[in-house]
Amino acid sequence: MSESVFVVYVPMVFNEADIKRIVTGALLGGIWHWGTVTSKDSAGNKILEGKPATMNLASWCAELLLQDRDVVILDCKTQDRYALTLQRVVNGIEMFYKLHPQSGKGVFSDRDYDRIIQYGLFGKVVYERE
Repeated sequence: MSESVFVVYVPMVFNEADIKRIVTGALLGGIWHWGTVTSKDSAGNKILEGKPATMNLASWCAELLLQDRDVVILDCKTQDRYALTLQRVVNGIEMFYKLHPQSGKGVFSDRDYDRIIQYGLFGKVVYERE
């Protein structure tokens, strides 16, 4: 007789530092195999305006999202552009934990960062890492 298994979704709290870590990890290595950040947001504003010289682009993009701005991701395979927003990152985190409940909070690999962003943008993983 096999033992029954129950999946329980436990609410998790993510703060700004968690969001920064996820976005930065995704842009520095998670999505490299399919996407990159464009120089303008969806409204046509240059995203580098106001960026501190000591801050890398990935960290700056995380800051922009936390200021309720968007960052446009260029799909290098199709040339399509997608607006990444804070809400989409949050939606991606939520979907990630629903589909991967065994994952611990804050313990992410590049593959996890990639999945979070793809879940947020597409609702599924479109580009699997090799």
